[in-house]
Amino acid sequence: MAALSVKIDNSPAARPQSGLNKADVVFEALVEGGLSRFMAVFQSQSADQVGPIRSARPVDAALLRALHGGIFAYSGAAKGEIAPVREGSGAFLLSNDLTPGPFFRLHSRRPPQNVYATTNDLRAGALRLGAREPSPTPLFFYGPPAAGHVAATSVAIVIGSESSARWIFRHGVWLREENGRPHLL
Repeated sequence: MAALSVKIDNSPAARPQSGLNKADVVFEALVEGGLSRFMAVFQSQSADQVGPIRSARPVDAALLRALHGGIFAYSGAAKGEIAPVREGSGAFLLSNDLTPGPFFRLHSRRPPQNVYATTNDLRAGALRLGAREPSPTPLFFYGPPAAGHVAATSVAIVIGSESSARWIFRHGVWLREENGRPHLL
């Protein structure tokens, strides 16, 4: 089964997001204004609601190549922003602007943070339009810890002028903070 990657907004108006907790991997990338966006990758689980879905960025091409392309769902992208993704990602592109069928709008949210979908609808819509289902190779390999290693209990990263993230290992799970506040998913 191909990886389904969905571009998710991470601006303050977009929170809380939906579906991130069902993703196998979530990438975070810097966008304009010091903010970040997520690329949520679904393969082993489905999400009944994913969003808010936002526009593609050039960095998505490299992330999608690592997943052997797969299916990439997004909502909008400037011509220059989507060009690297079209030309070099190997992904089947599913855009709300060009193929609105699998996407819907939540009327309880303001645009542009109101585009959502289900992973099943996105996958089915892409397959109806001719997407192939190549499986990605493993992104990570695990082995025994290095001799003398010290287990991490927290990691903090400044992503941009408006975004910082911190992960804290507590009660057997990694919890995420966004700008000093708990991330709810």
